[in-house]
Amino acid sequence: MKEELVHVSKYLSYVLRHAPESIGLVLDSEGWASIEELITLAAQHGRVLNRLAIETVVATNEKKRFALSADGTRIRAVQGHSTPSVAIQFEEKVPPAVLYHGTATRFVPSIQQQGLLPGNRQHVHLSDNAQTAVSVGQRHGKPIVLSIAARNLHANGGKFYLSENNVWLAEHVPAAYISQPTDTGNIAPALGVQPPSNGPSQTPERQIRAVFDDTTIRVYQAYSDAIADSALAHGTLVSPPFKMERMTWIKPSFLWMMYRAGWGLKDAGQSRILAFDISRSGLEWALANACASHPADDMTAQEWEALKARSPVRVQWDPERDLHHKALDHRAIQIGLSGEAVRRYVQEWIQHVTDVTPLAHAIHAHVRAGDLTAATAMLPPEKPYP
Repeated sequence: MKEELVHVSKYLSYVLRHAPESIGLVLDSEGWASIEELITLAAQHGRVLNRLAIETVVATNEKKRFALSADGTRIRAVQGHSTPSVAIQFEEKVPPAVLYHGTATRFVPSIQQQGLLPGNRQHVHLSDNAQTAVSVGQRHGKPIVLSIAARNLHANGGKFYLSENNVWLAEHVPAAYISQPTDTGNIAPALGVQPPSNGPSQTPERQIRAVFDDTTIRVYQAYSDAIADSALAHGTLVSPPFKMERMTWIKPSFLWMMYRAGWGLKDAGQSRILAFDISRSGLEWALANACASHPADDMTAQEWEALKARSPVRVQWDPERDLHHKALDHRAIQIGLSGEAVRRYVQEWIQHVTDVTPLAHAIHAHVRAGDLTAATAMLPPEKPYP
């Protein structure tokens, strides 16, 4: 029975999405067809269907590819059409910060040149989780998952739609909004993530790791005594002494912050290590409105300048560091805020400020003493975000 339902589902996909004319079936502009007509025409072309099998497929299909009309007399595929007779009017939606697209490695060179195109379908199909994208990619060969800066694209005029079965649809995704992929099916769901090359036990090359809860995520910055004392007194950065007009870089990685500031001992301007608990919605806004700190290889100078002009946030990935500040194989994210992003950071996102300079000095003391076990035990418990 289960095998037969699979065959019915595939047949319905074929005639309701791609080739209704193969049996003489007429779909309206929204993709609807009469169930009775579908059964009759299928029988005339050697395929036996019945209402019970059709209704069972609609009810049990894991991806909810099909829908019945309210009166139960009509059926349609909810998305994925290639037939030009169908033009479902999807409602435009604001997408999540990041969406994912699963494909095969052999298609990557053309995607890097052209971006994602609908091909013979009406829309590019995207998912809100990487695991679904992996499954999609496996259908086409060796899988690879691309991360799409969807919110940023939407803010710059890209249109997104959400189908009844929760597939995100886009008309086109330019290459500038697609992260550089790696050759693997093990994908970490984060903006710009490049997954591990040898199984899930390894840390992805690019992955946000941080201390966070349901509403906030912790980032670090190093400042002078004057700025640190002012921030602790007011619960946020205050100008002056903080300079709103300058780009300010936030770092979720504690050890990368220790490398950058030399455990708070590098110079007077970085003698105090502050932990800022900021809203997760703020971080997601920053990522959605970010561009890389360097242009893509295929970008013209004009495109790069235009992208920078409309992106108040920069993202940069630098080698993560160990307790001895040696570079590791994976990278830590730095997020540079300017203009509107700095204002939002100071006035809206910061929820709490903590001076973690004593913690930095204590861990450093254990490192100098050669007690790496004790030093490791004191490190903030960072984990993959989200």
